[in-house]
Amino acid sequence: MVSADARVYLGPWRRLVNSAAAQAGSIHDDAAARASGFEGGFVPGSTVGTLALSAVSQRFGPRWLAGGWYSLTFVSPVYEHTDVRVLGEPVPESDELAVRVETPEGRICCSGRAGLGDRLPWNPTNDGARGAEHVLPDIPLGLALEPVDVTLGSAEVQSLVDAAGDDATLYRDGSTFGAPLVPPERWMVVALRMQPPRRLTYGGVRPPGMWARHDLVIRRPIFLATPYRARARVVDKGRSGRSIFLTYEFDLFHADGAEVARGRHSVKWFAAEEETR
Repeated sequence: MVSADARVYLGPWRRLVNSAAAQAGSIHDDAAARASGFEGGFVPGSTVGTLALSAVSQRFGPRWLAGGWYSLTFVSPVYEHTDVRVLGEPVPESDELAVRVETPEGRICCSGRAGLGDRLPWNPTNDGARGAEHVLPDIPLGLALEPVDVTLGSAEVQSLVDAAGDDATLYRDGSTFGAPLVPPERWMVVALRMQPPRRLTYGGVRPPGMWARHDLVIRRPIFLATPYRARARVVDKGRSGRSIFLTYEFDLFHADGAEVARGRHSVKWFAAEEETR
């Protein structure tokens, strides 16, 4: 719902679907997550992110999906048994919207910002500056992944919006731009599944890995049932507290060669030495 201040969006309490629970050994698997000290398997970050972005769509409308950006940080897990809601509120003295996904107890699960325009929501001058030379030695900065050609259908998109409880018709029935659009977080799933040119060794980390951050700038509407090509490379890695992170940057191109979006996703693991402390 929209509050008395029409710029503030407060979503209803809901429970999200762990659509990746069957991925044995992943952070979404109850057994693997509990072995790492969590209550159970995580609801996928793309589902949590889709819930967070429902406030952004409410604030800016469809134009944001033709020229907008966002940055989301995953702070703590969302479990299937956890009630969560999204809150979006304006950032003072700016045109940006701050969003967060929270529990009834006030625990923040995801937080971030979004806005209109084509600014990059990350600072590339920080790449490699947080101990990159000391972690993941088999994965060099600049390593290119194999490009992929992707055409997303309605079933793939609907499963994501259903899991997040997002009933936006522009992902299903059509939009002001014509055909239905692809939810932005669905491209994070595509990017995560892109393959390196060789088998990589993830030395010094303790699996399972988990998403830490998602960033995307959208430059043109991105439609269902439309072919796109994605290219990605490793742009950053390092340490943050007890965690080791790895960041990929990806570009999405239309068949006519135009770039329609550029994004980043970061994966983190606990450092292996944490097991002995």
